[in-house]
Amino acid sequence: MAKSSKTPNARPVRRASPAPTPASARWILRRHHLQEDPTTLRILREYIRSAWSIGARFGKLLDEVKPAAVVVFNGMQYPEASARWVARQKGLPVYSHEVGLRPMSAFFTEGDATAYPLVIPQGFELDDAQNNRLDAYLQNRFKGNFIMAGVRFWPEMSALDPEFLALAAHFKQVVPVFTNVIFDTSQPHANVLFEDMFTWLDDVLAYLEDNRDYVAEFVRQRLPGISMVKPEGGYLAWLDCRRLKLPEAPFDFFLHQARVALMPGPAYGRGGEGFLRLNFGCTRATLTAALERMERALAGVAQ
Repeated sequence: MAKSSKTPNARPVRRASPAPTPASARWILRRHHLQEDPTTLRILREYIRSAWSIGARFGKLLDEVKPAAVVVFNGMQYPEASARWVARQKGLPVYSHEVGLRPMSAFFTEGDATAYPLVIPQGFELDDAQNNRLDAYLQNRFKGNFIMAGVRFWPEMSALDPEFLALAAHFKQVVPVFTNVIFDTSQPHANVLFEDMFTWLDDVLAYLEDNRDYVAEFVRQRLPGISMVKPEGGYLAWLDCRRLKLPEAPFDFFLHQARVALMPGPAYGRGGEGFLRLNFGCTRATLTAALERMERALAGVAQ
């Protein structure tokens, strides 16, 4: 996904059209950022004309039929969104729906069927049967093996690479970040916090740099006997603990006395003796709490 401001000879499309129209264009073009090029502008013009035509014809139909309510699909794209808007202008209740996880099931709501509050009780866990059913459903989705409205979606989709699965198995949790998957129901909720993945990355790098400087200053001022050289990249700090006079190895000392689990330097080779590796790729609150516990543990030794 390219950032529009970094694309030569491209300008973001002005948002003069109704919101569902750009969402529909993003869906058909399979990209979130729309460029002001002939193809995109043609699609937008055609969608606006179509939305106007649908609104006029649907409004006439409502006047003739006089329904008690209107049911649309998820309301994300311009045809359904246009129909919903017209019906609401006439004071009619409108319900949107989406297919459910279980066969022959659907979810109906007066709001947005693709985004609704879900309250999960504290301590709730799926039972074995529910987990098995969810796993089977996701396996089919990963392979593109599912059908909606009689249409088989993405039959050419391949499963995840075995090497990736083996690597991911070493982690307790894996968070997928999609940068090139644009689907219809994602559009109204996409890029809410960040304009694109590059903006997110810039913020993360700035946060890590601030954390790095914070750790270096904390070590210099409040952890006597420990020194640190600022890393030029990454999110790991090497703490030189060779001048400390501790009753046990630095790793064991801070684990037992401060309840802070760092990585022992010797795990990375003979040159790591007397060093600890600290991961500052975390929230400032977590980082501060760990450093302050280390400070208190060293103060106890000094006494």
